Amino acid sequence: MKSQMKRLVPLACRRVCWLVCWLACWQISAPVSRAALDVRIHLNQAYHGDGDILAMDLRLSNPGPAAVTADFYLCLEIAGAYYFYPSFTAVELDHKTMTIVGGQTYEETIIPPVPLPAGLPDLTCTVYAVAFEPGTYMIASNVDIAMIRMRSHWQELPIPEYANTFYFMPGVDGLDFSGDQAVYDQVAADLYSHFPQSGLYLRRGVTILDPVDDSTGLSRAVEAAAKADLTGMAIGYHIGVTCHHGYGEMETLRRSDRRLNQWESDGTIFDSGQDDVSSITVSRYAAPLMTLRENRVAGHARGFMEALAAYPDTVVCLNGPIEAELRRADIATPHYADYSPLMVKEFRDWLRHTGIYDEVSGAFMGEGVPREQIGGHDFSGDPSPGQAAFNGPCFNSVFGTQFTSWDLLYWDPDRFPDPLAMDADPLPGAGEPGYTVGGFDPPRDAGGTLTGGNTLFQTIWDGWRSDHHNGHQTGFGFRQAAVHRYVQDNARWLMANGVPRERIFTHQIPVDFIGNWVRERGSASPFWTAINDYSNAGYTAYFETTLQDSLFLVTQMLSPRWGMFEYHPDPYMEQPVSYYLSALEKLYQYRCQILVPLELYQADSGTYALIDSNFETAVNHMLTAVWPGTLHRRFDAPYFNTEWVDYVPPAVSGVQRTGDRVTWSPVMWSSHPDLTWSDWGEFSHFDVHVGSSADFVPDSGTYVGSATGMSFEPVGPGYIKVLAVSRPGYTSRW
Repeated sequence: MKSQMKRLVPLACRRVCWLVCWLACWQISAPVSRAALDVRIHLNQAYHGDGDILAMDLRLSNPGPAAVTADFYLCLEIAGAYYFYPSFTAVELDHKTMTIVGGQTYEETIIPPVPLPAGLPDLTCTVYAVAFEPGTYMIASNVDIAMIRMRSHWQELPIPEYANTFYFMPGVDGLDFSGDQAVYDQVAADLYSHFPQSGLYLRRGVTILDPVDDSTGLSRAVEAAAKADLTGMAIGYHIGVTCHHGYGEMETLRRSDRRLNQWESDGTIFDSGQDDVSSITVSRYAAPLMTLRENRVAGHARGFMEALAAYPDTVVCLNGPIEAELRRADIATPHYADYSPLMVKEFRDWLRHTGIYDEVSGAFMGEGVPREQIGGHDFSGDPSPGQAAFNGPCFNSVFGTQFTSWDLLYWDPDRFPDPLAMDADPLPGAGEPGYTVGGFDPPRDAGGTLTGGNTLFQTIWDGWRSDHHNGHQTGFGFRQAAVHRYVQDNARWLMANGVPRERIFTHQIPVDFIGNWVRERGSASPFWTAINDYSNAGYTAYFETTLQDSLFLVTQMLSPRWGMFEYHPDPYMEQPVSYYLSALEKLYQYRCQILVPLELYQADSGTYALIDSNFETAVNHMLTAVWPGTLHRRFDAPYFNTEWVDYVPPAVSGVQRTGDRVTWSPVMWSSHPDLTWSDWGEFSHFDVHVGSSADFVPDSGTYVGSATGMSFEPVGPGYIKVLAVSRPGYTSRW
């Protein structure tokens, strides 16, 4: 084994990330359930300790009648380095092409039996296996993942905590901080009665909206947490600092300056008077909105941290902004934004690495367009679009434009700095106020196709240039990047105000996986807008989006801690239990940590109801499921485990002797008085031992009896030790 490892060279992480993103985002078109082949990685045992034998085999089965030829990939990750079967070298993404006869199974030894030395480090290696159609990255099998876990000794059962627990926290329409305790009590009673399953690593609770008062900057999250805590429910919070809910001061600001709104290609804006259909620009040049947003986020952060400090076992997380996107999108009527002068100015400066994206003095230096996407050119010092300051082509020649000025064609904010009236002409003509001859302008939308500049200019503006696409595609353009930055800024402000990253989640619609091109193009909200360095990924998912293995796979790879904050496989309640369960099992497979189904009761004229529905039945099936091929309850192990582990039970506490009777505490951990031995499905019984000295070692000679309750009698004279025993026979420390 050691001689083999010396010949292995770590594969660059960038190449691995490229493969994962390519497969998951672009090319996986067939659901796993329809895959032609079944790929399985088999380890000789789940845990490996000092002196154990490590061996790994591959089994590739063809359940169909006809022979199937496929490219098989197996990747072994060891401490951040990647090795590809069969050569296990870093030259290329290696693979093996095989033909599997119908009804047959191919088996191969990947790691021959090898004894492990003493003093093993605490190391987890991950093995990924998948088959593709020959010469392509079209999936032809399931994706199998196995964990090789090595350490010198088996570990004790971890204390349940936020980091290793699954949270089931439905939304409850109308429930907020102002609700009476009786309302919270009733919600808890309904939640527990309809979803009675409990487990060490499962928490049930609710998710509510947490508004911030603009006049005081205060959140009242702690009030809701106090009421939830009395019921035993966990609680999470939606934060509404989004771009399509214009309540309070945000609505006032929006109406004070037309440029603070999102503009369509013809200058149209939403101004219906209804908060939910207003759309503020997501531009970072919208200074008043940026300030208000940052202040609101600070209020959310203060409220959340106050609640978390007061009720650490109750408060879970906060998510938001809720569904940030360009123009309040529609699945039937095309909308396309944002052409606000502030957004157009940001597009220009983002391309040139000037203004807030200046590489020396910009507030967001380093966040301009990656130069490799524009041929490595630098336009930052060019005096005009048609004249280059350095050696190389000018802006116009690269992007196929004919601009004569860097000033904007319409309402340049530097030339016209005053607020723009809501009824102002958004697209003035030559000679009219607001117009600049030869001014800079992005590609404009014309019936679903972009005009202006060449293909590169249009693609840089929008990763989705037209309605011509083939399956799920993920756009990477300025519009998508602007939505990503809006979400990222909110998360960055939360962290800056003290919220730990692990408690922060985004809440985006992954429009590249919803199957509706109108919404996909208009929204500019692909899955990756939910992923950044300051938070964890979170989504809204309905209907077919809840079945997307490729979305969940790439999310798990890029953001291992992630959540669903609006979720329903079929709000119309027309599907059987099996449909809902299929969707839910994908969440478990890819380890979605926080699930917020809508609604616990009902909303929207009776749809979305969770209780008393097929959806409820499916949820309970998921919560009561066991590990495949075992009788182990799913939530008796830390949630992020991918293989079953037989843990050593924690030490028994509170052992006391009264005469010839001994008693002990029913609580497994003193830090969690609500978790008792009966909550752990792996618990079997207690063994009672009596010895002649305080440091005696329990063995068969000191054993006096067993009990399933919290007491035992009679016991003779001597020192008492009580050991908890798991169903597999592992005993606790003494």
